[in-house]
Amino acid sequence: MMLKISDYIAAIRSALQTDVQAELVSEHARSQLLGAIEVLDKLQGLMEWSPEMLLEQSAALGSGSERLRAETRDMPEPPERAHENADVAEPEERVRGDAAHMGEWVDWLYAHRGGLDADRSRALEMLVRDVIQAALAAERRRISASDYSSMT
Repeated sequence: MMLKISDYIAAIRSALQTDVQAELVSEHARSQLLGAIEVLDKLQGLMEWSPEMLLEQSAALGSGSERLRAETRDMPEPPERAHENADVAEPEERVRGDAAHMGEWVDWLYAHRGGLDADRSRALEMLVRDVIQAALAAERRRISASDYSSMT
């Protein structure tokens, strides 16, 4: 089972508060521990992606899969259509499903690469690259907007 990074941070924070803090005798050590817990609290807040960004990534990956399907309709055994993710409540789960499907396309492309002429192979590789870049662009826009000044 894969947990979110924020869940791991919460577990570390809890262990520090319940197990470690009780054992510290020095005021200096306690203040250092409280500082570490404060940093973990701030990091935990940064670990949650916005639903808007996740939906933007999902849209980029989903439309990319459809474009790949259109470009390869005359080829043998392309990956099956991704399961419809529209009813998945968690945007993070949607992105995971869409990313896994894009991974199937990459695997398929490299498995069939030998049967493609160079121009078509290059065009499909560029399409995959563009789709992945579009999904990552959503992330980059959010990261650059983060305010790390409160971490000092």
